[in-house]
Amino acid sequence: MSSSIQYELPTTEQTLLLGAFLFLLSATYQVAQRILHAGPLGQILLGALYGAPLGNLLPNHFQTACIDIGYVGLILLVFEGALATDLRLFIQHVALSTLGAITGVAVPIGFSFLFLNTCLGYSTLQAFAAGASLSATSLGTTIAILKAGDTKGESIFNTVIATVLLSVAIIDDVIALILASIISGLGGGSHGPTQTLGWAIGRPILASTLLALAVFLLAGILDRINIRRYWRLPFVQRHQDKVNLCILLGCLAAISAAAAYAGTSILFGAFLAGLFLSHIGGGGESNDTEPGGYPPNFLLIQHCAFGQAQDLIFSAFFFASIGFAIPIRKLWKATVVWQGILYSLFMILSKITVGIWIPLWAPSRRKCPNPKSQTMERRTDAMHGQEESSTSETYSLLARVVYPSLFIGTGMVARGEIGLLIAQIAYNGGHGPLPDDLFAITIWALVLSTVIGPLLISAVLAHGQDQLLSGPWGRVARMEQDDQTAADD
Repeated sequence: MSSSIQYELPTTEQTLLLGAFLFLLSATYQVAQRILHAGPLGQILLGALYGAPLGNLLPNHFQTACIDIGYVGLILLVFEGALATDLRLFIQHVALSTLGAITGVAVPIGFSFLFLNTCLGYSTLQAFAAGASLSATSLGTTIAILKAGDTKGESIFNTVIATVLLSVAIIDDVIALILASIISGLGGGSHGPTQTLGWAIGRPILASTLLALAVFLLAGILDRINIRRYWRLPFVQRHQDKVNLCILLGCLAAISAAAAYAGTSILFGAFLAGLFLSHIGGGGESNDTEPGGYPPNFLLIQHCAFGQAQDLIFSAFFFASIGFAIPIRKLWKATVVWQGILYSLFMILSKITVGIWIPLWAPSRRKCPNPKSQTMERRTDAMHGQEESSTSETYSLLARVVYPSLFIGTGMVARGEIGLLIAQIAYNGGHGPLPDDLFAITIWALVLSTVIGPLLISAVLAHGQDQLLSGPWGRVARMEQDDQTAADD
């Protein structure tokens, strides 16, 4: 075996193609963001054009490396989203998040049985495999769209509604990975004992639950011993940048590795690591403008350490790698086209239904608790009469129910990496539960959901971000509620 790799210069053609690809990753993002308010779509399209699905202009080994680097970008995206999330809000709304996640899995599978099994005649197993592929949510795509939507200086991440969305999506993906284990076991036939399949199903559930409990327990213990005072030690103050970065990377690596080796998703581990650091540090609530400070704002530390590399390389490669995995040439059989488009509509609607829990949940029944807004409404009523009063009631309804429900529903629509993975497992080169035509129909649904989802949530943010921030599900309302709770105590 060779102890080294022979160094060979790339050809001029390869150098030009690679340079153009790196430039276009940024250019297509900017164009799609400007036109559609959904920059990642441009990078997905570029991946399909440059990669194996269409042009195949890039060497296979580079496409494989791009997928690997892109997965690191996905981990960093999930980690960043969790850093801007409040652990207390996550725990307070875990029941709502769990109900939403169960809905986001059960409804796509139910619609798949209705359409594929009842209407098109596919078997129950085949309909289940397709529905399982469409049960996952592209957490990376959703977070990227939310990042791009933070154009008014107020982050949407540290709102109650965004916390619920991210929680639903991550629980959704854990359930989807369990379904992938089921499909893999079913694809294996009867070679393994039933207990093996049961363990494959139970292990991700047990590992996710125990890891989450361990992280929450550790966060509670650190609260009791007031860990934040240790950042004022002389050694930490002299080397605060290095210490904080080591803590950030150490927690991310340790918790993500623990999740992977325990049998759950490494993305779930990255999400827990971000929640943990957000809680023990300044998190998304800190007003610091510099990464230092006591306690440190780990979100700003992450931005300073990885921000440009993440946006230009890691995240860009992730979205391009989704384009690499779309088998576009296999999607144009006449029956597959119309069936795939119709199935896509069912799958888009199935995720939007997750938003039905918002008007049924307690916070949506409360009036907007913003004292300034209520004072302004009373003054407006006194000055302009009943017409303006009805306008304020309409605004309150939008802030309390309509936009939060649409935000959750549309934020769940985009599929991506896990959905493609489950579809590939179920297809297995034509030997799995998904036959060729149904695999193509499933890919249609995955692609259209991934394209339409960012457009929908971008439209909701463009028209309703102010209502989301000021309403009972928003950042302002949450802070006021916390202040009121502290005053009551």
